[in-house]
Amino acid sequence: MIPDITTPEWLATAPRLPDGCPARWKPIWNAAWKLHQESLRPPLGILNDTWETVGKGYFMPAFGHWDLVHSVLDHLVHDVEFAARQL
Repeated sequence: MIPDITTPEWLATAPRLPDGCPARWKPIWNAAWKLHQESLRPPLGILNDTWETVGKGYFMPAFGHWDLVHSVLDHLVHDVEFAARQL
Protein backbone atom coordinates (compact mmCIF):
# COMPACT_ATOMS: atom_id res chain seq x y z
CA MET A 1 0.00 0.00 0.00
CA ILE A 2 1.27 3.46 -0.92
CA PRO A 3 1.48 5.84 2.07
CA ASP A 4 -0.73 8.93 2.06
CA ILE A 5 1.01 11.43 -0.21
CA THR A 6 1.05 14.05 2.55
CA THR A 7 3.12 11.97 5.00
CA PRO A 8 6.92 11.88 5.41
CA GLU A 9 6.85 8.17 4.52
CA TRP A 10 5.85 9.18 0.99
CA LEU A 11 9.38 10.35 0.19
CA ALA A 12 10.70 6.91 1.07
CA THR A 13 8.40 5.39 -1.57
CA ALA A 14 9.64 7.64 -4.38
CA PRO A 15 10.65 5.69 -7.46
CA ARG A 16 14.27 4.66 -7.54
CA LEU A 17 16.66 6.53 -9.77
CA PRO A 18 16.14 5.18 -13.31
CA ASP A 19 18.71 2.77 -14.70
CA GLY A 20 21.45 4.48 -16.61
CA CYS A 21 21.37 7.66 -14.50
CA PRO A 22 24.59 8.50 -12.66
CA ALA A 23 24.47 7.82 -8.92
CA ARG A 24 25.48 11.43 -8.31
CA TRP A 25 21.96 12.43 -9.45
CA LYS A 26 20.37 10.68 -6.43
CA PRO A 27 20.40 13.80 -4.18
CA ILE A 28 18.67 15.84 -6.90
CA TRP A 29 16.15 13.04 -7.49
CA ASN A 30 15.29 12.93 -3.77
CA ALA A 31 15.13 16.73 -3.54
CA ALA A 32 12.58 16.80 -6.38
CA TRP A 33 10.31 14.35 -4.55
CA LYS A 34 10.71 16.36 -1.34
CA LEU A 35 9.67 19.50 -3.22
CA HIS A 36 6.55 17.70 -4.42
CA GLN A 37 5.71 16.76 -0.85
CA GLU A 38 6.24 20.31 0.41
CA SER A 39 4.03 21.67 -2.38
CA LEU A 40 0.97 19.59 -1.45
CA ARG A 41 -2.00 21.22 0.22
CA PRO A 42 -5.04 19.71 1.96
CA PRO A 43 -8.55 20.02 0.49
CA LEU A 44 -9.76 23.62 0.42
CA GLY A 45 -13.09 25.01 -0.75
CA ILE A 46 -14.05 23.53 -4.10
CA LEU A 47 -10.79 21.54 -4.19
CA ASN A 48 -12.06 18.45 -2.40
CA ASP A 49 -8.82 16.48 -2.72
CA THR A 50 -5.15 16.99 -1.88
CA TRP A 51 -3.77 19.42 -4.45
CA GLU A 52 -0.29 20.53 -5.48
CA THR A 53 0.91 24.12 -5.76
CA VAL A 54 3.66 25.28 -8.09
CA GLY A 55 6.03 25.17 -5.12
CA LYS A 56 8.20 27.57 -3.20
CA GLY A 57 9.15 30.96 -4.55
CA TYR A 58 5.70 32.18 -5.53
CA PHE A 59 4.02 34.91 -3.49
CA MET A 60 0.95 32.73 -2.94
CA PRO A 61 -0.05 29.09 -3.44
CA ALA A 62 -0.94 28.99 -7.12
CA PHE A 63 -3.35 26.50 -8.64
CA GLY A 64 -3.67 25.73 -12.34
CA HIS A 65 -0.31 27.13 -13.42
CA TRP A 66 1.35 25.54 -16.48
CA ASP A 67 4.23 24.24 -14.32
CA LEU A 68 1.75 21.92 -12.64
CA VAL A 69 1.55 19.85 -15.82
CA HIS A 70 5.17 18.87 -15.22
CA SER A 71 4.37 17.96 -11.62
CA VAL A 72 1.58 15.68 -12.80
CA LEU A 73 3.98 13.96 -15.19
CA ASP A 74 6.31 13.28 -12.25
CA HIS A 75 3.43 11.70 -10.34
CA LEU A 76 2.52 9.36 -13.19
CA VAL A 77 5.40 7.05 -12.30
CA HIS A 78 4.40 7.00 -8.63
CA ASP A 79 0.62 7.26 -8.35
CA VAL A 80 -1.49 7.29 -11.52
CA GLU A 81 -4.74 7.90 -9.62
CA PHE A 82 -3.32 10.99 -7.88
CA ALA A 83 -2.02 12.33 -11.21
CA ALA A 84 -5.43 11.85 -12.81
CA ARG A 85 -7.16 13.67 -9.94
CA GLN A 86 -4.74 16.59 -10.33
CA LEU A 87 -5.66 16.93 -14.00
